[in-house]
Amino acid sequence: MSQKEWRGKILEQRIRNRKDYMQGPKSSPQQWQTYVDLFKAFLNDKKAPVVLVLGSTPELRDLALSYPAVELLTVDINPGMVEQMSKLMANQNSPRETFIPSDWLNMPISDNGVDLIVGDGAIANLPAGQFDNFFQQARRIVKPDGFLILRDGVRIKELISPPEKIIEQSRQDNWHWFDLFSYLDFSSTGDWYDEKTNQADMARWYQWVEEKYRQGILNDDEFSNLWPWRGNLVHTILPVNIFSKIFSKYFKTIKVNQPNDLRYHKFINFFVGQPKKQIWKNIPKKE
Repeated sequence: MSQKEWRGKILEQRIRNRKDYMQGPKSSPQQWQTYVDLFKAFLNDKKAPVVLVLGSTPELRDLALSYPAVELLTVDINPGMVEQMSKLMANQNSPRETFIPSDWLNMPISDNGVDLIVGDGAIANLPAGQFDNFFQQARRIVKPDGFLILRDGVRIKELISPPEKIIEQSRQDNWHWFDLFSYLDFSSTGDWYDEKTNQADMARWYQWVEEKYRQGILNDDEFSNLWPWRGNLVHTILPVNIFSKIFSKYFKTIKVNQPNDLRYHKFINFFVGQPKKQIWKNIPKKE
């Protein structure tokens, strides 16, 4: 994919209509192929699989519905977001899709009721203290032979640098603009990231972007590519060792070849696994 395809104007078009531009900023070609390969491996032998998508990501919902036998459950607390994202789908108003208005900590889904759970940048929306609760829920609802696919950002100590150094490096090596955004968001020492809570405040991040643009540290192209990501979102970015430890408490990790066509894949990773058996700590005594 060329640099030109990923410029700010293309992003703006994608925000308006993502169904005509499948490989947009959230999905590099290798990243999308990883999703395709995982779905194929996990669903091809299932007769009537149930797929649960965390959030309203239209590409993943379309991918699930591309399997004729799939029943799709879309779980999102925001009906308005689902409605907007549904307009970007190729498979709109499918009778095989059910929208469930719920958070991801108390999903009204039966035990062992789902073959595949998938979320792209989903659980970063949870506070760090709720990750265990989420994985407990996921393990409860997925079938013993089912799977969980998450793609989320993590903090990797060796990659963390001051934001000014990241900008300098991106110019020297002609980085893709989405790599610049991702490194500033996930792997910088900027004060928008709180080491105690492991949360990044995007409002503070964008204030920094505006300030550096006014100071001439960010140029016009860099600013135009970064400004669409402004907002008031606060998301959780755990250190990779902590994320992996929590994940492995509830799911047996399946090794996946991580995409490498863009730099941000170094710290925005696929985490894939099958549920571990639940061990009850307080077993009721028989009378």
